[in-house]
Amino acid sequence: MDKYLVHIAKARRLVENSLLAYRRDLCNFSVWLLSQQLSVTRVDTLSMQQYFIWRLTEGYHASSSARMLSCLKGFYRFLQLQNLIVTDPCFNLKPPKVVPMHVPALTEAEVEALLQAPDLATAIGLRDKAMLEFMYATGVNVSEVISLQLHQLDIDAATVQVQGSRGRMVPFGEEARYWLEKYILEARIELHCAEGCSQLFVSRRGGKMTRQAFWYRLKYYAQQVSVAKKISPQGLRRAFAEHMLARGAKLQHVQQMLGHADLSSTQSYTSDRGHI
Repeated sequence: MDKYLVHIAKARRLVENSLLAYRRDLCNFSVWLLSQQLSVTRVDTLSMQQYFIWRLTEGYHASSSARMLSCLKGFYRFLQLQNLIVTDPCFNLKPPKVVPMHVPALTEAEVEALLQAPDLATAIGLRDKAMLEFMYATGVNVSEVISLQLHQLDIDAATVQVQGSRGRMVPFGEEARYWLEKYILEARIELHCAEGCSQLFVSRRGGKMTRQAFWYRLKYYAQQVSVAKKISPQGLRRAFAEHMLARGAKLQHVQQMLGHADLSSTQSYTSDRGHI
């Protein structure tokens, strides 16, 4: 398992949280194998089908099982290439059908309320203000935000070089630039960011922020301004995409900013195909 994780980390340039998700899925599968007195290399297609039937009876969502199957297909292809197995037990297995669920995006008024919520008299508030403005201006996801290094940001050019599996240069507007610069000059050092620390957004203790910490702050502000919709970092990313498209942005431009490999992923943010 470890060799496979090292392989995909390099081959796909996975960020830390994506790699952790792969490890978690493989560990969960290993636990099931042990319960069935099977091992990773002693699995056939019938056993694999039984595993996904078990997931269904346990109430796992179809999208979760589809992701698991994708993970296992990659893993067993790797084992086959390494001559550790003869037959791929995932060959020809079809993922469960995922019924798309439309979650209403945040309105522009709701986003504006969130952007105004942080307390600008505190270092934490300035950091959060800069993060929220930056996310809404660029559409970058939460893993990319918390992993950003100072050298990836060009304040003068108002661009950020996003790294990862879909590396890209993303521009941002004057509002986001103003708050980023203010945060860097006034608040970042107050958060005990040690000399030589290259992390752009730092935690209260000067270290790297976690996804959970960002999520907590976002939900906190949503409660402060009485946003009733289910809130998440992905919701802010979705709002960025839908609002840009509503203002007439080309679908391909939004695709590039979001880092989507497939245009259909971006199309899910709108039913208006006239932007293509």
